[in-house]
Amino acid sequence: MSAELDKSLLYRVLLWSRVANRVLLELCSHKAETADQIYDAAYSIDWSRYFDCTASFAVDFSGQNEHVNNTTFGALRVKDAIVDKFRDLVGDRPSVSRAEPDIRISARLAKGKINVSLDLSGESLHKRGYRSVTGAAPLKENLAAGLLLLSGWPKRYNDSASFIDPMCGSGTLLIEAAMLATNKAPGLARERWGFECWKGHDERLWSALRQAALDSFEKGLGSYQGRITGFDQDSRVVAKAWDNVRKAGFDKIIHVEKRSLEDFTLAEHDQAGLLLT
Repeated sequence: MSAELDKSLLYRVLLWSRVANRVLLELCSHKAETADQIYDAAYSIDWSRYFDCTASFAVDFSGQNEHVNNTTFGALRVKDAIVDKFRDLVGDRPSVSRAEPDIRISARLAKGKINVSLDLSGESLHKRGYRSVTGAAPLKENLAAGLLLLSGWPKRYNDSASFIDPMCGSGTLLIEAAMLATNKAPGLARERWGFECWKGHDERLWSALRQAALDSFEKGLGSYQGRITGFDQDSRVVAKAWDNVRKAGFDKIIHVEKRSLEDFTLAEHDQAGLLLT
C-alpha cells in the first residue's frame, strides 16, 4: 500500500479482509545489499512523522544475502537507524518492545532492495480475537475463511442453509462459516491494532466504520436461520470448540457435539447446504 492512501479503504481492509495476514504502509524502497545500506535506507525516513518517541516499537525483518545472513542482525540495523533518527530529530528515543509494541515496523530484504513499512495490522489479521484455545493441529482462521469462500459459502446458499464440519476440532471452520453467514467483520473483536499510535490514525472515522460493521453483524445475526453443526470424536476438543464458539458470540447458531466420523449422519431437519472439513 502506497503512502498516498484512502483511510476509509484502509480501515475497511483491516476490518473486513478475511484472508489477508497483514496490511503494510510502505515508507521507503531503496537499493540495498549491505548492512550499512539497510541502515541508511531506514535512517532516510522521518520517523517523527509517523509516531512519537513515547511509543514503543519492534522491527520484523525478513530476507538474507551474503552481507546480511541473519534476520536478527538486519532487524538490529533498522532499529539502530530508527533510534538514531529520533535522537537527531527530537533529542530523545523510543523504547523497543518485542512482546506488545505500540508500533510494528516491517523490513523486507529481497533482490537487492530493502522495503521498510509500517505494519498497521499489528498482530497477524488471522487472529480474530475469539480463539483462546485450540486443538493439536489448529487451522488458521484466514485459511479457513479462504476455503469457505472457494466453496461458495454462503453466497450459493439461502439464509436457511446448513453447514456441517464432521471433524471440527476447535471449531475454526464453524465460526468462520458463521461469520460469513451473518456478515460479521473478522476484525470486529480484535482489541489491539498496529495503527493506534500511528500519527495518521483517524479515530472518528475508525469508530464510525466499526459501528457500521457492528450494526451489519447484528442485522445478519437476526436474519440467518440456518443450522451450523460440528462433530469431533475427542470430548476435550469439543469443549475447546464450545469455548471458542461462545467467545465469538455464536452459541445460539452453532451446535457442537462429540461424535466419531464413522457415526456421522445428517439430521432430518438439516437443510441443504455445505459440508466442509
